[in-house]
Amino acid sequence: MTALASIVAALVVFGPAATAAEPPSVLLVTLDAARADHLGLYGGRAATPELERLAASGTRFDNAYAQAPWTLPSLLSMFTGRRPELAMAPSAVGGALGLETLAQRLGGRGYSTAAFVHGLPMDASLGMTRGFSTVRSAEPDRGAAELVRQASRWIASLNGKPYFVWIHAFESHFPYLCPSEFRERYDPGYSGPVHGWGIDEDTRRHGRFVDHFNRVADKRPDPPYAFDRALWEFVPKLQTSRRDVAHFASHYDGCLSYLDEQIGVLGRELRRLGRMRDTVWVVTADHGENLGESIGGRPPALSHPFSDLHEAVLRVPLLIVTPSSVVVRAVEAPVMLLDVSATLLALVGERALAGSQGVDLSAWMRGRAGAPHDGAYASSFLYNGTWNRAFRSGRWKLLREGGRWRLYDLASDPEERIDRSETDPKEFLETARAYLEESARADEAAKR
Repeated sequence: MTALASIVAALVVFGPAATAAEPPSVLLVTLDAARADHLGLYGGRAATPELERLAASGTRFDNAYAQAPWTLPSLLSMFTGRRPELAMAPSAVGGALGLETLAQRLGGRGYSTAAFVHGLPMDASLGMTRGFSTVRSAEPDRGAAELVRQASRWIASLNGKPYFVWIHAFESHFPYLCPSEFRERYDPGYSGPVHGWGIDEDTRRHGRFVDHFNRVADKRPDPPYAFDRALWEFVPKLQTSRRDVAHFASHYDGCLSYLDEQIGVLGRELRRLGRMRDTVWVVTADHGENLGESIGGRPPALSHPFSDLHEAVLRVPLLIVTPSSVVVRAVEAPVMLLDVSATLLALVGERALAGSQGVDLSAWMRGRAGAPHDGAYASSFLYNGTWNRAFRSGRWKLLREGGRWRLYDLASDPEERIDRSETDPKEFLETARAYLEESARADEAAKR
């Protein structure tokens, strides 16, 4: 893209204040394991007034899908614009395949880049923070509030220069460690064993749970629902009462509301610094979360098993806010996290990453009719080296799990219990099967 074209693209989105000397900044907030349907923004129980305030001047995508049910492949897919099969290939990010990341592109264009992260992204060897010149984290007992403080101070130090900041908050991930006034907000009358989980402080910093999980979950190959079993065994009293499981979910919703409050703190800091008017916001999640549902006829599920491709772990929030007021407030068409990089780059006047499989959504933010995709695609890597895959189009969802095809009608069967692959409808089944097989071939060929 020429310099003139970049200026024109930025003017379309931001108005006359955006120039080549003052490119818009980018703020990306990811909430670990935040499923869309539990957020107040999407009609859920967890109050999210700050997200709703942001959404009043942005675009909410009502059917956004993660490309994987766990953090690493999902975020690598988002940052490279490639499906997980390619983004997760050996040496994919910055190695033999040389996949450029969003942070590398923006850093190469003069942006100051920083990641303030908690949880799995803290491991630099995994590649999620590649391209960020500054990477900082916080102790689990300080969490999102500390990340917001660090990010605000860092942005203030730039004196108006363009930035790309990524904040990854962990409180909405098991074991849902947020302040007790939030954790107990949605089920105050409960008197069972789940209060505080009976977990000591070391475990609350996750180490003991990780040790327990590694003992329980034999990874050779990934056994069905091993992660679920590890969770159930870790907190065995939950098996005795669905009431206890409901309180488990109330902790989750409380932590979502806590993260919403921290988003409000961040917004107020940007306004104080005068940076809201030149910043593109994105709020999303790496994946969703199971909260005791019996999906697909399996035992009640918790957390997000790495092999799981059901709706609870794939449908995520996606909110994009630009300084422009000319946007559609809600987009119903299916979109994917691998669209995020292409969209952000377009909004700041940049071309998409080379080989991007995502779509620039900015036209749909301005009211384009139709859908950017025929459907939403996701995949999960199994420890035996194979992949499960899913494709949703409208009411129909196709899964390929363990070598078997399953077709679900989500309109009549939202819990994905009844396999319709042999009864309904053949045309969609064949089309979706062809899509998945062609996608796998294309990604495999791209590695060579």
